[in-house]
Amino acid sequence: KQAERQTPRLRSWLSAAEAELCAAVGVDMASEARAALERAEALLPDDGEVRDPDMLSIFLNTGHLTRWRGNVLAKLGDESAMDELYTSLNSADPSFVRASAGVHCDLTQAHLARGELDQARSHLQRARLAANRTGSVRYRQRVELLTGRL
Repeated sequence: KQAERQTPRLRSWLSAAEAELCAAVGVDMASEARAALERAEALLPDDGEVRDPDMLSIFLNTGHLTRWRGNVLAKLGDESAMDELYTSLNSADPSFVRASAGVHCDLTQAHLARGELDQARSHLQRARLAANRTGSVRYRQRVELLTGRL
């Protein structure tokens, strides 16, 4: 009954959030994370809108979901994360500086997982610049954690 009152965009957002939580647990929940990503993609309306009309704080379109999918796959160490993240980076709205900090953090993590230290350092520097530009405490902390891994 509750799901019937939720808009498709909100249900998609909730599925993507579930995928992120599963990925945070680790590879033990990798299949659940992937299934949640598939649900998020299937539920997302193809209407060209970004905001949910019933919950204006929910921003989600195919570009946002691509970035989110890349984040989840990077946390899982999945090779396909790179394609998702670079697609997101190349198609992102340049005014979303905070989001770019996240993508660069995710790319740092993905390159580290592949042992590509030069690329990881390059993306880490871009993440640091974007995090400092926006003042994002969360991304500054993430940059510091990733710096420790280099």
